[in-house]
Amino acid sequence: MRSYEKYSTSATALEYAGMGYPVLPLLPGEKRPHGRLVPSGLRDASTDPEVLRRWWQAAPGAGVGILPPAETLALDCDVPSAWGALLAEYPELGEAPRQRTPRGGVHVFLRLPAGLVGSLTSSARKLPGVDLRGLGKAYLAAAPTTLPNGAYVWELPLLPPAELPLAPEGLLARLLPDPPPPPPEYQPARLRGIAAGTHTRRLEGLLRWACERVAAAPQGQRHNTLLGYARLIGGYLHLGLDPEQAAAALVAAAVQAGLPPLEAEATARDGLRYGQAAPLEPPAEKARASNPYDPGGEAAKAPTCPLDGRTGGGLVLGKPRYKIERGQIWAAKPEKQGEGQGVGYYPLSNFAAIIEREIAATDGLENETLFEIKGYTSTGRPLPAAWVRAGEFAGMNWTARHWGSEAVVLPGQSNRDHLRAAIQFLSLEGLRRTTVYRHLGWAKVDGQWVYLHAGGGIGANGGVEGLEVQPGRVFEGFALPDPPEDEAEREAIRTLWSLREVAPSRVTVPLLLYALGAPLGHSPYSLYLAGPTGSRKTSLALVIQSLWGHHDTPPASWETTTNALEALAFTGMDTPLLVDDYAPQASEQKQKELQAKAARLLRSQGNGTGRGRMRADGSLAGDKPPRGSLLLTGEDVPPGHSVRARCLFLELGRGEVRLDRLSEAQTLAREGAYARALSGWVRWLARDLEAHRDRLRSRIEGLRPRYNALHGRVTDALARLHALWELYQEYTATVGCDLEGEGEVLEALEQVLQGQGEYLRGADPVERFGPLLFSALRMGRGHLVPLNWRPGRDIEDHLPDPARWGWRYRETTSGHPDARGVWEPLGPQIGWLPDDPEVHGLYLDPTAAYTVLGRLANESGEPLPTERTLWKRLAERGVIHVRVEAGVTRYQARVRIGSGLIRAIHLAGVYIAKSGNSGNNEHSAVQDGTNPVPTKRGVPTQEWEQSPASDAASQVFPLASGNTQKTGNSLNHVQDGTKPTVPTVPTSTDIRGSRVDLDLEDADVF
Repeated sequence: MRSYEKYSTSATALEYAGMGYPVLPLLPGEKRPHGRLVPSGLRDASTDPEVLRRWWQAAPGAGVGILPPAETLALDCDVPSAWGALLAEYPELGEAPRQRTPRGGVHVFLRLPAGLVGSLTSSARKLPGVDLRGLGKAYLAAAPTTLPNGAYVWELPLLPPAELPLAPEGLLARLLPDPPPPPPEYQPARLRGIAAGTHTRRLEGLLRWACERVAAAPQGQRHNTLLGYARLIGGYLHLGLDPEQAAAALVAAAVQAGLPPLEAEATARDGLRYGQAAPLEPPAEKARASNPYDPGGEAAKAPTCPLDGRTGGGLVLGKPRYKIERGQIWAAKPEKQGEGQGVGYYPLSNFAAIIEREIAATDGLENETLFEIKGYTSTGRPLPAAWVRAGEFAGMNWTARHWGSEAVVLPGQSNRDHLRAAIQFLSLEGLRRTTVYRHLGWAKVDGQWVYLHAGGGIGANGGVEGLEVQPGRVFEGFALPDPPEDEAEREAIRTLWSLREVAPSRVTVPLLLYALGAPLGHSPYSLYLAGPTGSRKTSLALVIQSLWGHHDTPPASWETTTNALEALAFTGMDTPLLVDDYAPQASEQKQKELQAKAARLLRSQGNGTGRGRMRADGSLAGDKPPRGSLLLTGEDVPPGHSVRARCLFLELGRGEVRLDRLSEAQTLAREGAYARALSGWVRWLARDLEAHRDRLRSRIEGLRPRYNALHGRVTDALARLHALWELYQEYTATVGCDLEGEGEVLEALEQVLQGQGEYLRGADPVERFGPLLFSALRMGRGHLVPLNWRPGRDIEDHLPDPARWGWRYRETTSGHPDARGVWEPLGPQIGWLPDDPEVHGLYLDPTAAYTVLGRLANESGEPLPTERTLWKRLAERGVIHVRVEAGVTRYQARVRIGSGLIRAIHLAGVYIAKSGNSGNNEHSAVQDGTNPVPTKRGVPTQEWEQSPASDAASQVFPLASGNTQKTGNSLNHVQDGTKPTVPTVPTSTDIRGSRVDLDLEDADVF
């Protein structure tokens, strides 16, 4: 065997493979598999020379990993001291092939006896500082692999697997798994000092018990089961059992289980030999009944688990069809014919189980039947309670999922069906039925409203006993105490109301009222607490969340998946859910994903709708809409006008939270003071829930005129908070606690109303249209062409400042003193510019302009609506000219350019004048800062925030719209349908020198 470090890595890998060791490439300088070449890790290990050559041609610097086959044991001694101790105890290891690792450890390669192949696991930790590798399950890095701290080097060259030395017997005995314990009924100490005949019968009973376990071993566990029980029997051979008799019985049982005879023979004898090397000493003598292995003895009838003695399923020849005995489930089977016919029993499993409870689990929308199954091992040890869906019960696959490999369904035709039927029949006596609630909030229990929380429920008379609520891990802490009484309740109310002093009232009052409104049903808007990092917004929100039990951390965050957030919003019925930390993302892709997640969640909350679902059979399942309230925090706010309209924003700045009051509030939250206050409020609501909800809806409708906002949803949100304040005042008065601060509450709501406009205007497509248009022109994303300009003419003769309209001046490179630079357009042409845009407006190519502005809007994180919707919104606010003919609204004018007609969006001149893009001059129709446009609230720019006259609702731009009684207006580019032509409409030539006029014929509108 050569010294591998002298040869190339690829050549060494081929030599390893030639000896019979599968090889896989490792990442250069690491011990991890090369993910690109072997994506499945060690499962891709190969001995094929062509595969190996392709690997190292693709990655010449890759290291070498070898996967020793199942019959090869590699001892991985992490530190030199572990290797030294092992060598001192087993000197023969010094002759085995070994390699030194970069850290000074040692890998030693040994061969396993045939009977022990597959008996060891790489996860065993039997020797300190020594791991087990190889065995066909764990690879090792091999020379000449190099790591940053050194290289692997062979001290004794590697040999083919068949030529490796056998592992020492004593070492194998230490590495093998412990044998199974004998049954508790068996007491070897009783064997001494008794008659030889009884002695032999009892040893044979122990052997029969072991053989039963070996014969019933499932596929995949047969080898190790045989080895374990053979070691156990071997430990008792010194008591007088014949070794040949034991070996023959164990081999026969293993062959019955399906092992090949040769493997069974080798494994059984190896196990007996290892067991003999470690005799089992008899335990201390205990009082006991007669031999359990004697079928007629009393021990066979003594119960080993609490379920022993149960029977069910009717009778077979006068005997129970199914029974539980010795901690196992047995089935009856007729035996023989004629006069000698009888009934025998065969085991269905090595455990006993019954259905203890049949559970109807409900989330308030759908019900699911579950079985709570109680089980015991054959030794009487309890198994964990298993909750199994009714639809999964019959398959019996749940046993391994809930109880692991210890619970075995014995093989046999129809055994699973019999076991399923047996468990059901054996459970009929004493089966209990119960309901488990998988949601929070209100539910009808025995005809009465009960508010469910993680700890139970609260009804009209206080805490309700006997309810089982399991809303899931996130809501485990949403537990409420029993409601306080009398003065304790009044003190809890005052404590809760003092929370408004922690921060400005414009923040704390809406927070408190929003939380108090959660038990009254789904909130059609979300409350969004915005502020910079360090403003203590999360701490304040956690105190509010602690009305439903103390919370150290938010129950959800924006890192949670969208589906999970929707599921939480559905489960948290009539409860606020805090979703924390909406913050800008590092990459554009992640930012878009976050925005999409927020839009979906907030729209679902605002609309009260969920995603429709389809069952596997094609039928429609009920959607799962949000049923509670959403309390959100973030450093940023989600984009989108309609998305923001579904939120009520509260702005919290740094230093606005009073830290002393915050600390006090956090202490009270931990003590449950706020949760007690909520419990009293919920109890009062439970006494007449429907009436309270009706009264709340009625007051919201009555309070809407008080909160006239830019968006109707904001109006409804503030009216709801005001109505909640009135309802809460009614409750506090009922318990004898008059709250102060009504003026403070109303002032806070007014401040919130004033603050919503900025958030909505920032996302309003009409408000953003002008800034986007003129930003695109300044940035060179597009340009406008004067109507009377022709190529070759000086653009400055037509535009006093071409740079404002998307043109760039390019300096001349000529050295001639009379040479001048030229103006050149930037980006695509998006429209045309009349002589006086502040009077006559400008014309936009609908598709080109929308494409440029839409792309710019997307880059800014606030997408525009669709093209038609955008023009419609602009027309509604008077930004563009429209015509209404025969009941059809025309958003586009037809402009004649040359011999053809061009459909164009006619942007109003007054909009240009107010934009500031063209600047003021003596010809400006409307000067900046003067003559504000008489329009309705919401027309772009703050100066336009006017209330329209009662008779001017449709006259957004009365001087420029053409829709006035005065005709022949020279300012009107689009006249009423009654005026066929306007002689004084400005005309000029386009860039091809053609005349441009407005076509007043009917035009299609997109």
